[in-house]
Amino acid sequence: MPKGADYILYRVNGTDREGKFEIWRRYSDFEVLRQTLVERFPGLYVPPIPKKKAIGNKNATFLDERCFLLNMFLKQLARCPYLIESEEFGIWIKPQNTNNMQRELSLLPRISPENLLNRIQQYYSFLGEINDQQI
Repeated sequence: MPKGADYILYRVNGTDREGKFEIWRRYSDFEVLRQTLVERFPGLYVPPIPKKKAIGNKNATFLDERCFLLNMFLKQLARCPYLIESEEFGIWIKPQNTNNMQRELSLLPRISPENLLNRIQQYYSFLGEINDQQI
């Protein structure tokens, strides 16, 4: 966890379809990812992240706990294929413009109800086929 000028960076490493990756993210980047997932996957589980803390947020004990909880967030994401395999997470780990990951996420097109339904059906096969009249 190297400290930036006025912020802490958290190392995130893993493997995706393209191979291994290692990135550094601020707490605010985790907030943006979670908020994006909540907005783009309404009604589906998105794991929580630790709460923001204004005072004492550079204390070593606090930072260790936050790092642990952010790691748990990522592990829970990995257990949700609809999140970990999403375009949103892909942008978060490998943005086109590394200086503007948050902007890339904000520019994703709105998801139509039909596409949202397709996403849900893809990961929840027990729903089966749903026709237009059932919607």
